[in-house]
Amino acid sequence: MNFSKQLLIAMLVCICTFSNLNVAYAQTYTLDSTTLVADTVITGLNVPWELKWGPDNFLWMTERDGIVSRINPQTGLRTIMLNASQNNGGPVYAISESGLLSFVFHPAFPDSNYLYMVYTYLDAANIKERMVRYEYVADSLINPVTLIENIAGANFHNGSRLAIGPDNKIYMTTGDGLTQPDAQSITSVNGKTLRLNLDGSIPADNPIPGSPIWSWGHRNAQGLEFGPTGILYSSEHGPNNDDEINIIKPAGNYGWPTVMGICNLPQELNFCTDSNVVESIYQWTPTIAPGDLIYYNSPAIPEWQGTLLLSVMKNKRLLRLTLNSTGDSITSETSYFINQWGRLRDICAGPDGTIYLATNGATSGNIDPNTHSIIRLRNPFYLQPLIVDAGPDQSVCVGGSTQLTPTITGGAAPLTYSWIPSADLSCSVCDSTLVVSLNTPTEFILTVTDIQGASLSDTVLVNVVAQPGTPSYVLTVLDSLGADVPVEIEINAPAADSVSVLLYGTGVGPVSFNSNVQQFTINDTLPVTFIDGNDISATILYYSICIYSYSSCGSDSICENGEILLYSWTGTNNVQQPNFTLYPNPFTGIINLSGVQKADGIVVMNVLGTMVSKIISPTISGNDYSLDLSHLQPGIYFIGVERNGVLGVQKLIKE
Repeated sequence: MNFSKQLLIAMLVCICTFSNLNVAYAQTYTLDSTTLVADTVITGLNVPWELKWGPDNFLWMTERDGIVSRINPQTGLRTIMLNASQNNGGPVYAISESGLLSFVFHPAFPDSNYLYMVYTYLDAANIKERMVRYEYVADSLINPVTLIENIAGANFHNGSRLAIGPDNKIYMTTGDGLTQPDAQSITSVNGKTLRLNLDGSIPADNPIPGSPIWSWGHRNAQGLEFGPTGILYSSEHGPNNDDEINIIKPAGNYGWPTVMGICNLPQELNFCTDSNVVESIYQWTPTIAPGDLIYYNSPAIPEWQGTLLLSVMKNKRLLRLTLNSTGDSITSETSYFINQWGRLRDICAGPDGTIYLATNGATSGNIDPNTHSIIRLRNPFYLQPLIVDAGPDQSVCVGGSTQLTPTITGGAAPLTYSWIPSADLSCSVCDSTLVVSLNTPTEFILTVTDIQGASLSDTVLVNVVAQPGTPSYVLTVLDSLGADVPVEIEINAPAADSVSVLLYGTGVGPVSFNSNVQQFTINDTLPVTFIDGNDISATILYYSICIYSYSSCGSDSICENGEILLYSWTGTNNVQQPNFTLYPNPFTGIINLSGVQKADGIVVMNVLGTMVSKIISPTISGNDYSLDLSHLQPGIYFIGVERNGVLGVQKLIKE
């Protein structure tokens, strides 16, 4: 190692030691050719069981006594999101190896803000296990929904590890609960790998219809990980021999309690043949107590890239398991950090390739609670590739403004930003924003350059949205005449986004119509019923109509009320608009008709269709005549004039 590299490592050790109050020490380790710096992110924990890197760039963690936390990996600051321990009034019952165990994020988190977790609880005096879905809201986990429960538990052999598959199903390991025969029983969910939909229902393509069982014959699997090709790896505890790495397959029988490891003993051979046992791909005898495992695929630590990393408890180390080219066989193992931090319960990797390990004390009995830690392992010389995301395309109202917020990762700081069209903006921090005000659509190009000259660009389009125009409409009565003929109306509002119509009147409705379309035309038949019993019936159909237009920049509308005259003459289908003149209208006593040729009959009726006056073959002088209707009460009436089977109708108003 040259002097400059030694000096840099020394400086990093000092920074790690004094920049974080939770850091107990920092130390360097050399693999084949990679130097790692190890430090402590946080200590004082009580059996951290599961570590996950959150989408918020925090570490998320469960502790077996019932606590779920978020930890800032830079400062070690811890936020408790849930304390479900029995001592705190929660349901988690923790004793020996039972308690709060695994958790996993919904695959669309945080848009779907769900976490799934497994814990043991007391049912009377019996230990049981369940999987529960929580909602994450404002640094709290709330609204638990049980997806599966009443799984037999025990002080030991509860499993349980969760994983979300590429099929968006949730996989869960269960232990045999110290009842070994249950592992072979397909009526028991113990000693199994379970597979559920994300809502807790059972997938239709599970091997056993109506059952969550995916595989069986397991003793106590505490590791579960999908590889890049979809292979599901599992680490499993044996008794005094044959700890295992398995590849989990649907309807696979993994042999426990009859078979341990591979089928190589006389009492195992017949059972393996009869039960189609799937043999483990790797075994340890004597046992090592395997914890969790991950598939590590970051170039940050080249020696580990493309391998399985396994945390080990009994043998107190980290194992690298090298895979063959197809990923279905382990070709070698390499040990690291032997006895360095005691038992290692769990492992996870951050997006920059940093490894986080959860320690578990010196013994399985946890004789020193609240002393466990999270250890960080990182390559200080690894530089993430520069990645530039100018953000999603946006829309802005004419004359309005919007903020463009790029997301930048990797690269050698400090970074500089430039925008085209230029906004005279450059900076050396990764959350710089550009505020723009536009009247026309514009594409912006963001170019980021790091201190070593690496440069990358990305574009974002800002569309301009106009204010909505004032809507208008035309209402047309297509057919309001004829005996018992349904009325058709048409409303044409070409600039509208939404139209609402309410119709009501004698014998009608109310009848309402609604639509949300860009080019709106309604042509519906209204169930208008005319009043029978007279030669002529008529009514008024009242309407309220509102026309709306919308855009992301606002809305506009027009609302109006009106009326439609509806009339018919039973027995006469040849009905048309009248060609005569009424005066005065409104009237008080005498009504005059002008321009009417000899009529066959004249009828006056009220709005309810009741005939109030009828004249058959009236005597007229020329084309004009008068009617004395002074006996009518004030109100609205209709007068119909028939000639040669043709009916003409007009509205009268009596004052």
